[in-house]
Amino acid sequence: MRALNKWLATHLWAQALLVVAVGAGVILLLNPGESPLEAVVRAAVGAVGALGVLFLARRRERRATGGVSSEEYVSLDDRLRHGEVPESADERATMGRLVQERLRATRHRRVALIFLTLMFTSIVVLVGFTAGGLQTVVFAVFAAGFLGWMTWTSVRQHRVLREMASTLDVPAR
Repeated sequence: MRALNKWLATHLWAQALLVVAVGAGVILLLNPGESPLEAVVRAAVGAVGALGVLFLARRRERRATGGVSSEEYVSLDDRLRHGEVPESADERATMGRLVQERLRATRHRRVALIFLTLMFTSIVVLVGFTAGGLQTVVFAVFAAGFLGWMTWTSVRQHRVLREMASTLDVPAR
């Protein structure tokens, strides 16, 4: 799985195709009468937006690390995700800058999680007013599962970043 993740991180076109395929499948599942071509176009528009955000985030992180190549960035990202500390001093410094950038970028994660909780709670209440009980319960279960997963992921990633910052002697902001 790790090799697949590295390959997908290196080949963004494959991520785009995967997002379009999954997105079109979800659209067709939710709207069975829709044209498959229309579903693919809608999914492609969403994929372009998602890839735009990904490109901007990668560019900012690559600039923060000193302008490393795409392959070096993917390697650093993979090592960081698995908690592997680089051995050479140059790679340690580059990894430290990446950790600092990610800690800076995640400084408002609690506020974002609170906002998501309020948003999903409002949507569940509105669904409760406009739809039946089953739809409300299903959406509430989905919202609780999604928010639980987001919180768990946020805590886990922030812990890894803090541990790596302390290992590399990088000031955690």
